[in-house]
Amino acid sequence: MYLIMADENLTNQDELIIGQQYLARFQDLKDYEDEYEERISSVVSGVHFKTKQEMQTWLDKGYQKITEEEQYALVNDGVRRKSDNAIVHRPPIVVPLQGRINQLLSQIDNYTAEQITGGFIFEVTSTIPNGPLGLAKFDSAKEDQMTFSTMYAASKSPDFDTTEPYLGHIPMRGYPVIDSEPSDVKQVYYLDAENMQKFNDALALHIGSCKMTGWSLQQQANAATKETIDEIEQNIWQIIGYNPVPQE
Repeated sequence: MYLIMADENLTNQDELIIGQQYLARFQDLKDYEDEYEERISSVVSGVHFKTKQEMQTWLDKGYQKITEEEQYALVNDGVRRKSDNAIVHRPPIVVPLQGRINQLLSQIDNYTAEQITGGFIFEVTSTIPNGPLGLAKFDSAKEDQMTFSTMYAASKSPDFDTTEPYLGHIPMRGYPVIDSEPSDVKQVYYLDAENMQKFNDALALHIGSCKMTGWSLQQQANAATKETIDEIEQNIWQIIGYNPVPQE
């Protein structure tokens, strides 16, 4: 806070010239802890006053005098502590343990859903003459799962081998795996009844495996305590590929 300076040419005490002064206005911080208040608007920095009356006009609007150090804290996201009116840097908001666990469970749910619908690898071992064989990645979104279920049911028909439109082979589009990596371009594979059974089993195994991983992570999250939440959080984030630091 700057000192009041008297002008030798002025005799009226009300005409004292005020040096540079920092002002701030505060309000209750409803969504934060009760022991803090924060400013309504930006700090009024470095205001010069010619008279005490001019400064009083600002004070009448609800502004308060603050020191230069307090002004620095405020513009760097500071708050005023009610107990002693000190301006301090905003303390980190402490999320309760259950809140952190709930956040982890939500992240695990999202991760599990993405893994289930993110596709799976299956080896095609039967086809029409000159048709493609080998490993391929097949989509597994919900609509794909419904389509596969319908086609699997068709392959169980007694006259599957002799009835249009399949004549013993279900057409399925997948990404051929080349050098351990799925291609960007789909091609059509033709699966007979035996391969459709294996395909259906592979899809069920894929979904079940993803869910079991999710269940295991949920157990870890739910078992967290105040002492272990940091370590468990980091371990789960590493598994699900979550980065808590925003990318610039």
